[in-house]
Amino acid sequence: MTMDTAGMVTHVWASTAWSSNSNGIADHLAYHDLRNSIEIFAAMDLQALKAVDLGGQTFLILACPGGRVRVLQPGAMTQGSVPHSLGSLVSSSDDFGTGGCALATKVNQTAGTVTIAVGTMYDHAPRNTYPAQPLQDNEVLAGAVRILTMNNNGQLTSPSVTIDLHPSAANPRGGYGVAGLLIDDLLPGTSYPGDELIVTTLSGDLFVYSLSGTLLFHTFVPGALGCTTRSSPRI
Repeated sequence: MTMDTAGMVTHVWASTAWSSNSNGIADHLAYHDLRNSIEIFAAMDLQALKAVDLGGQTFLILACPGGRVRVLQPGAMTQGSVPHSLGSLVSSSDDFGTGGCALATKVNQTAGTVTIAVGTMYDHAPRNTYPAQPLQDNEVLAGAVRILTMNNNGQLTSPSVTIDLHPSAANPRGGYGVAGLLIDDLLPGTSYPGDELIVTTLSGDLFVYSLSGTLLFHTFVPGALGCTTRSSPRI
């Protein structure tokens, strides 16, 4: 951890190393499998909520701080001696990483489905392959976006598309801190039929993808794009 002069924790160095001896605990190791410096975010800023109407039913779609997507149906609020029914958990996804402040939905009433895109502040990273050498591109902390589908019973599919924002030859910057998502028909013309996925990050990136995961456009600014609030991201 990194602290300021007042003793406030400002950053956390993420490590997956375990102690190799009885005298080594936590950061007391010969070397660290350090991933990156993570700025501290309050948990309430790492979640998002969307309410959708599908076939006359209301579903609440949550992106949670722990990296899961959860679907709830609200219950009836009653007064008197009968306990309130606040709703029920319908389905839950796998753990996709950390931070769920980026969430976008698109309802298809004809098909009876909802397309869900969820982004993580940082995704799972493997253990450092070569501890004494610099991290490989796929070993640093980076964000990711996954596209799922919810049916009219509120059940989630496994991700049909995973967009990995680790640095690569095609994208040397990578992408850290996915903070904004939008599914909309952004690009005009017959060359880009249907909706696209717009992605913004706290490291200043703007990506536009097809819903099949093909990168259509990428630029960046010296700052942050997309911002989180206590309710949902804004682009």
